[in-house]
Amino acid sequence: MTTADRHELRVLPTAAEAATEAARIICELLAAALIAAAEENPASGAQAVRASVAFSGGSSPKLMFAELLAVQHQPDWSRIDLFQVDERVAPEGDPSRNLVDLQHELLDHLNPQGLLHRIPVEAGAAQAALKYADSISRVLGGSAQLDVVHLGLGNDGHCASLVPGDQALLVMDSDTSATAKYQGLERVTMTYPMLNRARCVVWLVTGESKRPALAGLLRDDPAIPAAHVQCNRSIIVADQSAVSSADR
Repeated sequence: MTTADRHELRVLPTAAEAATEAARIICELLAAALIAAAEENPASGAQAVRASVAFSGGSSPKLMFAELLAVQHQPDWSRIDLFQVDERVAPEGDPSRNLVDLQHELLDHLNPQGLLHRIPVEAGAAQAALKYADSISRVLGGSAQLDVVHLGLGNDGHCASLVPGDQALLVMDSDTSATAKYQGLERVTMTYPMLNRARCVVWLVTGESKRPALAGLLRDDPAIPAAHVQCNRSIIVADQSAVSSADR
């Protein structure tokens, strides 16, 4: 492990190994969060002690979802609240929906099942953002804080659905926001305030095409949206092809 500024950077030889490492870290963090919650509320029953995680969509998480199922020491998924970081506005079951991969690659195989809090994009982006913010607040309380957030990194430096130039980058009074169309679809996303309250963000960044964006993230380049995610702890798991020689 090396440290780059405020990030913990872990570089693995291949994308598959990076996915395995990211999965291991997420499971470890969730198990630790359950222990911490039990210690903070010793009078609570086991099922009252919960932890939370939010998963991003995109192409990189699919392998990580499979690896989450293979981690030897699994958290008690029945006590994990699972959230979506972002979602595309598309019909139910549409393969462009982030929920499809999350459901098929992870949720359908969890035993016991975690509790999913999905983004209700069928209501349209604006209404879905409002409904999702209410759902987050009901589950996690005011000033909602996630234990773990998984993020990817786009070639243009975006994360979640916080893309360059979008009005969602400016939303500071809500935990969620609708976005303008990006790659042909409107989206609903968690905002910076929500992401920045997380106890830990785990980034999974693979592929040579991500090298410039990852270099910008490691430099905290304000020109890229991802650099404005500044929570208490940030772990970047990358494969060798995504990391420039200057950043190793």
